[in-house]
Amino acid sequence: MAGLQRSTTAPADLALAFPAASHAAASIGADTVVGAYGYATDIGGYYDYTTPPTTKQLFLRWPEWAALSHIFRLHGSGRAGVHTPWSYDQQTLATYRALSILHEQAAPLILRLWRQADTTGIRPTRLLWLQFPGDPTAATQQQEWTLGDDVLVAPVVSEGASSCEVYFPAGCWRDPQTGLTKRGPVTARFAAPLTTLPYFFRCGTRPFPTTTAG
Repeated sequence: MAGLQRSTTAPADLALAFPAASHAAASIGADTVVGAYGYATDIGGYYDYTTPPTTKQLFLRWPEWAALSHIFRLHGSGRAGVHTPWSYDQQTLATYRALSILHEQAAPLILRLWRQADTTGIRPTRLLWLQFPGDPTAATQQQEWTLGDDVLVAPVVSEGASSCEVYFPAGCWRDPQTGLTKRGPVTARFAAPLTTLPYFFRCGTRPFPTTTAG
């Protein structure tokens, strides 16, 4: 645990708002450059002294991107207290449970990558400019990252969005939830309703088991 604590960073007390979630998602790979390759966030935000309570939409989008990051945890806000999925509705509870399972499925990969990071200094989550240094388009992507070499994560962090543009770097990428493949470099738009986290495996790999199609 001491090693995890030494190498973990957090984005301070984020507000209960989509701009804060967007900032946190971008930071998940950016802190590589300062050697803090662990990352923790307060799902749903903390600083609610000047913002309304966490909405269902924000509460669901936040754990979607956190599910394929180092630490997946519920926390609380300053005034409203601990965020809980059962405080919303059955859809929220079912989605949060599915994301918790996804994180558990990815946990062996995350732990393996974390141990490698202790030796190499390269964090488990990597913004695309780090993973694909010769790709100028990859260098402009601030809301996508890879988990290791073979998982591409493209969460939705814009309020009201039901789709997102995903940039696929060079190679073949497969959606494990649908089996759809894309060959990069290419940008494509994907449907991303409130309960969906867009993520992709490099073709021919199975970085972790999934309970979804493919």
